[in-house]
Amino acid sequence: MNSELPLAPCLYILGWITILLLAVNALVVKPYPMDLFNRTNHKDGGKEGNIPGMSTGQMLGTVKFWFFFIWCILMSSVSMTVASNSVASAVSIGVSSTTAAVYSGLISLFNSISRIIFGVLYDRKGWKRTMALATLFMACSVGIILFSLWYGNKTMLVIGYIFLGLCFGSVHPISAAYTLQSFGPKYYSENYSIQGLFSIISTFTGPLFLGYLYAMLNSYFSTYLVLVIFGVMTVCVFLGLVWYIKSKRSISVY
Repeated sequence: MNSELPLAPCLYILGWITILLLAVNALVVKPYPMDLFNRTNHKDGGKEGNIPGMSTGQMLGTVKFWFFFIWCILMSSVSMTVASNSVASAVSIGVSSTTAAVYSGLISLFNSISRIIFGVLYDRKGWKRTMALATLFMACSVGIILFSLWYGNKTMLVIGYIFLGLCFGSVHPISAAYTLQSFGPKYYSENYSIQGLFSIISTFTGPLFLGYLYAMLNSYFSTYLVLVIFGVMTVCVFLGLVWYIKSKRSISVY
């Protein structure tokens, strides 16, 4: 008997769920009557407010932008690599394809949950502790997943996927908040668009690069060993950012 779930009904259900969520969103979420950052609103007799912020060119000339940008690339590279191969790597240690799909779903679930968690953490604890926790989740996920692949431990693989989901979801809320906090609201739309390019670069440094390695090595464990190097680089870049901002604290926005 075929235990696989039929694809068409699942997509049909997901389609209706999407329509329902869009309808609720249209009824509940209302556009703000004013620009939250007061970039286009005029006051004091029609004069535009004095809104602080760096232009995109100025932002690109700062060290703290490049430290953070590289951190985002490395974090996303690890997350996207494992997530894109989560089903296949689970099957490689004896997990059925159906169960592997459920395991993979855990990454998406905790990815979504993590976005809320890290958004709140950033507001309450600041950039340094939030980024440190996200980096820790990434390191834990790599270590646990490598352990599970080496020993064929399915339970540890589930735990590793949960940590990976938490790591995966952390990058975007941290990126949005860090860009606003570091470079100001005036040019936030443009600056965040540039900052968001890390996700495109991560596609090449993550899934595509690791996919090429897997084609040569034919082993997920051997391929994922490269992620250890990514993890070490991520920690070094984070510590470099902490050191730089601490050394420039007198002129930093922090």
